[in-house]
Amino acid sequence: MTDNNNQAYARHHYVQKAYLDKFADNGRIDVINRQDGTVRAAIRTKNTANVRGLYTVTNDNGEKDGSLEGAFAAEIEEPAIKVINNMTSIFPYVPQGEERLLIADYMAFQYLRTPEAKRRFELETGRLTSIQLFNLANKPDKIREHLTTMGRDSSDEAVKAYRKTILTGIKEHELVPVSNMWFPMIHSGMQHVAPTLVERFHWHLYYYDVPTFLTSDHPIVLRRIYDDHRGIGFANADEVMFPLSKNHALLLTVDAGLEEGVHVNLAPKAAEMLNYFLVQSSYLEIYSPPSLTGKYAGRAMGKRPIVTAVGGLPTEIDFLSQYTGFLDRDRPRRD
Repeated sequence: MTDNNNQAYARHHYVQKAYLDKFADNGRIDVINRQDGTVRAAIRTKNTANVRGLYTVTNDNGEKDGSLEGAFAAEIEEPAIKVINNMTSIFPYVPQGEERLLIADYMAFQYLRTPEAKRRFELETGRLTSIQLFNLANKPDKIREHLTTMGRDSSDEAVKAYRKTILTGIKEHELVPVSNMWFPMIHSGMQHVAPTLVERFHWHLYYYDVPTFLTSDHPIVLRRIYDDHRGIGFANADEVMFPLSKNHALLLTVDAGLEEGVHVNLAPKAAEMLNYFLVQSSYLEIYSPPSLTGKYAGRAMGKRPIVTAVGGLPTEIDFLSQYTGFLDRDRPRRD
């Protein structure tokens, strides 16, 4: 077994350890459970925000391959964290040019690679596929064509039996796409999101000289301000928030009236607002510097529902062979 295949069974971070270290004390951070407000104190960042085999795929030889973890680190995380370290050093600054592109890629990737993003993809793709399969089940000629292509019996009886198999599968199982299907979605999403972050928004850096910000397993927060139109995405958000350390946070806004730059020690209300939205948008866990934990512990907020987009994904999916396993609708998938 190769080293890459060994990584298939390792725990993969969905929030970068080097990023979490910027909120930690001596490599340890407090983990607040969003649902009931309980706290796991002083957890090592290397043991935080990870899921076994999250980025594992099945390669062309049918083997489990975990090499994407290393590729993500080398190509996206490491270049961006170097910029973040510079941005949050003694002389904070707002990135420009190539550095801004690196941070935009990192933000897009972080938004799309979390367990919540995967769960949303699974739900939406499964919903779309159920519709496609139901429509297929009512097209005997298509079923017959498929069975013939597979070299299987395509008699009227076989077509009826296969139709029953399709309808039973839709009724009894939640369709779950194999992990390989998730990664093209991440790549495609980054190509749309990152340019939007660079071209549509004005960038601001908040800096406080005392620990002020926390983060979460869903650290990219989108906010609408100017109207109540339902639905929110990067193309219609008014603000995008991203804490960079316990002292720094990025705020991207469509408001052209505020000149880009570093804003030092603003009124505490500005930081409290960002933390409020971050806590509300967390999926399962909030990652807090120990000095801030007391403000946010004990708040039982319950489960945050995942709302999927209307219309489904433009993905052609063929029959049940692309799906595997079962998924509990009420339990977030962790392993």
